[in-house]
Amino acid sequence: MSFSVNDLRTAMGMGVRPNLFRVTFAAGFIAAQGSQASVLVKSAALPGESIGMIEVPHVGGRRLKVAGDRTFTDWTMTVLNDKDYTVRTALETYQNKFVDIDYSKSTLGKRLANGAQAALTVVTIQQLDADGERTLRTYTLNNCFVTEISTIDLSYDSSDAIEEYTVNWTYDYFTVK
Repeated sequence: MSFSVNDLRTAMGMGVRPNLFRVTFAAGFIAAQGSQASVLVKSAALPGESIGMIEVPHVGGRRLKVAGDRTFTDWTMTVLNDKDYTVRTALETYQNKFVDIDYSKSTLGKRLANGAQAALTVVTIQQLDADGERTLRTYTLNNCFVTEISTIDLSYDSSDAIEEYTVNWTYDYFTVK
């Protein structure tokens, strides 16, 4: 088979750019700052998944490999810190819904015992076209919660940088549109 640059160009079109994306949060998650929160997400990733493997022993030491369960990897985003700590404050407040910062009480158990999973949220990642206008693909992370808000490094050496931090999420599953 011969190589043709025109065939590659036709197959790729304009290609998909990794810097054209939007992350949005469920209504009420970051209250009125929802759109600002979306703008402050510096980087993210499309979610990952894997399918486990089960080996079944067979005659003569051979093994039959069978598809196992699907698992979803944790999802990470990097956030630029604004002067009001808008997103970080919202994330810390959100984590307090599970375990209060003073570690004296957990409220999630009461909520789940009552059958309400109000603390779990939804995060949507949209991959945009080359113009940034049309959504090419949408991943919706369902039943999410924040597992880690990273440190913000402070240093006298960093006079020409904006603070940023990572946020790790776990979720039950994602859907794709």
